Amino acid sequence: MWPRYVDLGASPGDTIVVAGTARSGTTWVGDVVAQATNSRIIFEPFLIDRHGDFVLSRARRLPARALRNYQLYIPARSGPQERRFAQTDHILRGQVRSFWSEMQARPGVFRHRVVKEVRANLFLGYLAANWPATRILLVLRDPNQVIASQLAKIREGWKFDWNKDDVLSQEPLMHDWLAPFERSIVGAETLVERLANKWCIETYVAREELRGRKNALVISYAEVAGETESWKKVAEFLSAFGWSAQAWEAAIPVPSYTVSRRSPRSKPDVTLDADARRTIARIVEEYRLTGFCRRLQCAHPGPSDSLSAS
Repeated sequence: MWPRYVDLGASPGDTIVVAGTARSGTTWVGDVVAQATNSRIIFEPFLIDRHGDFVLSRARRLPARALRNYQLYIPARSGPQERRFAQTDHILRGQVRSFWSEMQARPGVFRHRVVKEVRANLFLGYLAANWPATRILLVLRDPNQVIASQLAKIREGWKFDWNKDDVLSQEPLMHDWLAPFERSIVGAETLVERLANKWCIETYVAREELRGRKNALVISYAEVAGETESWKKVAEFLSAFGWSAQAWEAAIPVPSYTVSRRSPRSKPDVTLDADARRTIARIVEEYRLTGFCRRLQCAHPGPSDSLSAS
């Protein structure tokens, strides 16, 4: 059973969403943010079933039918009439408790929540537009590091992959964003090609959907993992949540439970060979994200539209 706690925050405005592609540092960033704001952590509640419903909005156990690698697209223009609106609102109000979502739960009395999620990139714009009081942190990391980390975890038995049909079958997604990249999507055959397309799609759509949103902030993992100065913008962005500098400082050196080594800044256990790096670079170029990837390692991101493509 998960630890006992009291969640006093009843509004979506009491929720911070920490999102990003899997292995982008979302668990560690979510941990730090939760400690600094004294927030309850909800672990990846936006899993869907084969009908496209958020299964944990009504279940205490993770159903076998949950689609762990599926990325659902909900256009930002969708309003309360969207059929999953009530399920989403339920989750953002913290009204979800399951053995899966309580994986990082800790005892205490909380007024705020951190929803840590790696399957929401394609509907972050929808969250930002329909729940403007919710704060969204999008964590972006260099694709070579992300894919190397995914491959390392695959060796440990984790299941990271991407199915092109999951994208091609979502007509609104193709129409709104991905039609120019259909050739790359269709041509993805090897695991590295599939993971590279996955990173590009989740990064490209999330950035575009969040562009100009005042309740969203894009951060570079390379910066927050490498220096403390970059956290000032995060603290300012989340100041309404009672950011504690003392709690933040204590949380920074603590690794997340999903890393294999003793530091959140550890390098992955798999080194990409030259062919893999060339493959990733080619696909990144096809999505016109090459310049952006360079800046992920050294940029100083500010508002959600500050990391522009080139």
